[in-house]
Amino acid sequence: MTTTDGTPGWFPCGPPRPAPGVRLFCLPYAGGGASAYRDWPEVFGPEIDVVPLQPPGRGERRDQPPHRDMAELVSDAAEALVPWLDGAPYALFGHSMGALVAYELACHLRERGTAAPEQLIVSSHRAPQARWPGYTDDAVSEEQAEEMLRLFAAPSPQTPRPVGPVRPLLLSDLTLCARYRHRARDPLAMPLTALGGADDPLVPPATLAAWRVHTTGPFHRRLLPGGHFPLRDRRVTVRDLLRPARPGPHADRPPGEPRPATAAGRARGPHRHHAARGTRAAEEHDRAGGEG
Repeated sequence: MTTTDGTPGWFPCGPPRPAPGVRLFCLPYAGGGASAYRDWPEVFGPEIDVVPLQPPGRGERRDQPPHRDMAELVSDAAEALVPWLDGAPYALFGHSMGALVAYELACHLRERGTAAPEQLIVSSHRAPQARWPGYTDDAVSEEQAEEMLRLFAAPSPQTPRPVGPVRPLLLSDLTLCARYRHRARDPLAMPLTALGGADDPLVPPATLAAWRVHTTGPFHRRLLPGGHFPLRDRRVTVRDLLRPARPGPHADRPPGEPRPATAAGRARGPHRHHAARGTRAAEEHDRAGGEG
């Protein structure tokens, strides 16, 4: 989707659908773009409109300079989203750098007085108040980028390894993260879920609990098999978090306690439960005030 002046815009897959059950706005990782989510719609079904966002500097917007300042990136993204926050429920999802952007976007929209997301789902990123190891300056060197790539590179052919023209974008995105400073503010008031890989060297599982302080609503921490990637394996987990879009009376149930059957759940049969078992190795449920 292009802007009114003909330049590529934030919605490379087309504008959001009118009146969906819920819209899921997805933000990419450092060095990545909207194409990371190209196969997500196939597992979500028609009731969830997956809307990948394309920041400048990637994909169709490769000729536009990428942002190196978080506030500017978030303000730009908000301007694109606000016209589509038309009363339909929506959620924000971000992976790695995208998780930090999604959090800041949720805070920015609240400050604008815009309708809040139904859920915030962050994947493979430390909590905003925690500095990444090695980020001691306001820029990232080639050596630091190489170290990040080494840590990204799990023994899997599905792990993206930025090369060639993507490397300048990666450096720009990592510089944005290095310059980022968390600004203390009131916690959000929506359900927040932090996803992480059980073997992620960049975001050890124990660090995910620090996201708890950023919401007064229910907080969940879920561990999935593998490391920092592949992102594709998180699709079913995110889908199940959004069904139903609004948390029901059992959303805050203790770990291991089954959700009572509903008419919709009985109609779907055992398939959903089988999928959920196959997409995560462990699940931990935390409440905002402490361990559940």
